[in-house]
Amino acid sequence: MKQRTKLLICLYVGVLMTANTNYSQDKLAIWTEFVSSLKNKNITIERIKPYEKLSPDVIFGFLELIQEKASWKEFETTPEVHEVDQHVHYLIPLTFDNHKTTYCFTFLKEDKKWYFRHLEAIFIRLDRLSSIPTSEFPDVDEEMKDYMREEIFWSREIHLFNRIAKEKGEEIAYNYFIDGAGYFIAAKTFLEQ
Repeated sequence: MKQRTKLLICLYVGVLMTANTNYSQDKLAIWTEFVSSLKNKNITIERIKPYEKLSPDVIFGFLELIQEKASWKEFETTPEVHEVDQHVHYLIPLTFDNHKTTYCFTFLKEDKKWYFRHLEAIFIRLDRLSSIPTSEFPDVDEEMKDYMREEIFWSREIHLFNRIAKEKGEEIAYNYFIDGAGYFIAAKTFLEQ
């Protein structure tokens, strides 16, 4: 009887270990297929389902930039994987324009397919907090803060341009942003200081 119980326990542990390995491989299969599709320029806009209010075209544009500038050797590194409900997040350090940072690639699993959802390089690692709830979060370096400020600024400018272009036409939108005289005065003021 003891022999049979030991055998059943060993079989049960073996099944659990195999299931866990397959589960892990399944999550990495999404990443592997995505990287291959990206590298071979096989990603289509139909495979992109962004978060609400984000444009698939904008996300696709980011993926095209990655295709142009990627060091594919870096993509061979096994990413850190986090699964949350229908989403799988892959964190991987990549270098673009001589700047290395960790990126989070987010995928939506739906109807036994994956869809690219989002790409982010600015995030706070909540999984690394010592205790929850907390009111203290790890800070980011000054270079990242500058990048975040620039991204906010240009996102607003682009949003404003698109809104003016939609309501008044592109020519009026371009004219709104043309300010040669203003730039001349600002440059002259800065040079005189």
